[in-house]
Amino acid sequence: MFIAALSAERLERFLESLRTGPKKLSVQTTNDYLQAASQFCNWLVENERLERNPFAKVQKGNPERDRRHIRRPLDSPELRTLVSGTRDGGVVRRKLTAEARAMLYSVGAYSGYRAGELAALTPECFLLDAGTATIDLSGEFTKNGKDASQPIPAELVATLRGFLKDRPAGQPVWPGKWVDRSADMIRNDAEAAGLTLDLDTKDGLQVLDFRSLRGTFATFLDEINMSLKARQDLMRHSDPRLTMNRYTRAKLHDLGAAVQNLPKLSAPNKPGREMGVLRATGTDSGCTAYVPPDVPAGGARRGQSGMIEVAGAGDRGEEGEGAEMKKPLCLQGFEDDQGPSKTTESGEGGIRTRGGVLPPRRFSKAVLSTTQPPLQNDPAGCFSLRILAPRNHHDNTHGGFSLPTRSVPGQTRP
Repeated sequence: MFIAALSAERLERFLESLRTGPKKLSVQTTNDYLQAASQFCNWLVENERLERNPFAKVQKGNPERDRRHIRRPLDSPELRTLVSGTRDGGVVRRKLTAEARAMLYSVGAYSGYRAGELAALTPECFLLDAGTATIDLSGEFTKNGKDASQPIPAELVATLRGFLKDRPAGQPVWPGKWVDRSADMIRNDAEAAGLTLDLDTKDGLQVLDFRSLRGTFATFLDEINMSLKARQDLMRHSDPRLTMNRYTRAKLHDLGAAVQNLPKLSAPNKPGREMGVLRATGTDSGCTAYVPPDVPAGGARRGQSGMIEVAGAGDRGEEGEGAEMKKPLCLQGFEDDQGPSKTTESGEGGIRTRGGVLPPRRFSKAVLSTTQPPLQNDPAGCFSLRILAPRNHHDNTHGGFSLPTRSVPGQTRP
């Protein structure tokens, strides 16, 4: 095919034939084909053989909808069973001894290195005497082309010292072509140890192969509540979504244990405040705040004629329980030599003033009274506020109210 014949339409038809043809390749595999073709066209553009990349706008498929091979991670008991069963079996597989394979599985599960990367390790890569023991690998052998330095736990360091003691320098620790059949090798050891190879889960069939060791490493990091950034660095991922979605899978019993820590419905949110019940504010029926005798306090007396009185010092001692109130609005020191101010009492409904009781007026809504006569000169400056309630719930009469002020000689209120 000539360069001029490259087109996005032809590539899309080719990828579709790979997915639906005899090979029936997965979406992830065809995405790899697309990436390789696009990289080739980018090289042509950089070398001025093409003006633009014809595959730049070809969209990749969603591999999550067509997962053909889901690896299952091992939990701690399963990993111990695999390592101990392999060591005790004494069988040689792919020219690797039982001890070598047991150590290979341990390093893979606690470093996250892939099979090809493990095959490239030499004794010089194991820095066990440093402050933090690491396994270093040159970018020549890593998947992303960057140098890697993976820290390992102290328990693994002690085991590696004896294993590497007689290994020749500069030679692979695990030589041979076992990488080509790594999946068969670990499956045979897992089956011999009595482990279940494949699990049918809600996410699909999960299989055990050599790549499962890398998933085990990611799951261990998640179980110790390590931050996402730290997990991404240890997994050597460029995208954190790959760390969360591909390599970390919460099990059902882990999710069940997590939801047990949710807040309880039966527990109160705050002391003195139950769920759905508000604390009394002083306006509720039956509150213990002071209410004058002629004011309804809810219940059977609701709707009867009543009156709330806020009076000056002259009201003390004139109305039974009202004597306990000590100048709610009239500040101390307002009385002068003339004595405290007084109000005229009346049992009938109306607006109480210093000159008498005005009859109640009917309004469509509560308004300020503008018809009462002017107040007499009151040197004390105290005043009374009385709010009248309707006689019953069928009465539309609303009690007006007034706020008398100090009168000035020679002036009258309109």
